[in-house]
Amino acid sequence: GVYVGGVLKCPQVFFRPSHSRYPLQVFAVLLGCNFATAIANGDPQFLGFSRLPGLTWVDGLAACIRDLFAVWLPFHVVRLVTRRHRDIVDFCRVFVVIALVVSVGALIEMIVSPQLHRWVYGFHPHARFGQAFRYGGWRPTLFLAHGLDVAKFFFAALLIAVGLWRSGGLQGWYVGRWVSPYLVVLVISLRSSAIWVWTIASLPLAIMSRPRRQARLAACVSILVFSYPVVRVMDLDPLDSLQVIAGDVFGEERAQSLTTRVVNEDALMARALDRPLFGWGAWGRNRIYDYDGKDTSVTDGLWVRLFGERGALALYAYLLFLLAPCLAASRAIARAPPRRFSSLGSVLCLVSALLGFDLVFNGLHDYFQFIYAALLVNIAGVLRSRQR
Repeated sequence: GVYVGGVLKCPQVFFRPSHSRYPLQVFAVLLGCNFATAIANGDPQFLGFSRLPGLTWVDGLAACIRDLFAVWLPFHVVRLVTRRHRDIVDFCRVFVVIALVVSVGALIEMIVSPQLHRWVYGFHPHARFGQAFRYGGWRPTLFLAHGLDVAKFFFAALLIAVGLWRSGGLQGWYVGRWVSPYLVVLVISLRSSAIWVWTIASLPLAIMSRPRRQARLAACVSILVFSYPVVRVMDLDPLDSLQVIAGDVFGEERAQSLTTRVVNEDALMARALDRPLFGWGAWGRNRIYDYDGKDTSVTDGLWVRLFGERGALALYAYLLFLLAPCLAASRAIARAPPRRFSSLGSVLCLVSALLGFDLVFNGLHDYFQFIYAALLVNIAGVLRSRQR
């Protein structure tokens, strides 16, 4: 609806030439992988007493339609409306304002438990309601799939607010000086250990470090995310040490959670390696079943789900779509002369890279990371155009 309305009302905005064509090229590869996966998985699978159907071209088409609405449209719409420097700053201001407004709902759910979704739609968005209670309090879910998604949204809003403050984007706001401290308290109150780690690691950098240093760090984290599937398949990862650290810092419960994820990831990865290029396809064909046909697998990390369902080629197309804009923006910031606008771009690089790293361990249930990727594509284009 937003896209159609924009085309009808502002065609001059929606049909302007773009700064870069590689997102469309990467997305075309992703669509091609959907049909390749369907072609390569026409055989049914018999697992115990269960029969999983083979795929047809209809499944490939359905996957393409899903990617069109879930991946391309959020990215493309934001990219079209934030072509200029002023548009990017205004969009980030609106993002922070929305976060401040939505925080009222988060505060309510911290007190009464996550109930807003049930009050409006009649059901909870997550089947395991017990996960909403952690560290002696409630984790709000608002209208998202999980409390972690809410924490990631406010973490991004916090860093964007810091970037706006450093770039002068909050000047003239009566409460501008209180936005970031308020969001810091809110992020801490959301009771998400992963987001606590990202906040502790990134907030001092966002406040005190130079934009070029932030951009280089974000690029390094993005490269680490790209390399993780290969390192994991080759069994070169330090996950045993991470489990010990998680137990020492966050307690036995979080260490056990990480151990469960690693064990299930090993089993799913072994299954995916039977068809590594294009995966097993949909209908749960990539999962692990016992002799009675019961699904025994738990899928947390986005990368292992994509690897099992769609194969290595689609996995890296997906990662390129999410994280290549961070690399492009980091390069543009490093080459550009120092300017205040770079502070906003560098914190967006940090947001994209750190939340991309979170996908190693968790799933992707919202569209915000495609929004950050679209902003970074345009930031890179604006900075390159100013260098000419």
